[in-house]
Amino acid sequence: MDVKSLQQHLLALATLHETGAPVVSCYLNLEPGPLAYRGALDARVELLRRSLPEPRRSQVAAALEPIEAWLRARPADGSQGFALFSRAGDQPFFLPLAFRVPLPTSISVDSTPNIYHLVEIKDNYDRYVVLFATEESARILGINLGSITQDIWK
Repeated sequence: MDVKSLQQHLLALATLHETGAPVVSCYLNLEPGPLAYRGALDARVELLRRSLPEPRRSQVAAALEPIEAWLRARPADGSQGFALFSRAGDQPFFLPLAFRVPLPTSISVDSTPNIYHLVEIKDNYDRYVVLFATEESARILGINLGSITQDIWK
């Protein structure tokens, strides 16, 4: 993902129309391994379920279904972090984002998406270049949000 795409997603999330249904914002750190987040996520989901009254609990459970389905079906693509946003109800919404940089594992429920960690990524992992040089060759790579986006020069 590049900075422009991230900015578009941030704008869409920041302007998401509120409804009576809650938005689940789920961030997962895949740095320790592809399934390392599972225990922490399950514990946080269980805590949310116990702390929410009905009917909010069933609304959150419905919003978690697309997240769980996406996590089961996702390809192993080298991502280090996921940001997943989901809302059930009359105006369902689901946005999965994968990043080549780690994110802190967290889950929250509110009337609007929690976009703090996305803004933080933009500030911490914007654009830069890397120069690889040896006696025989040199290579310049453009890095954008942790991904190689351009092989600028060889």
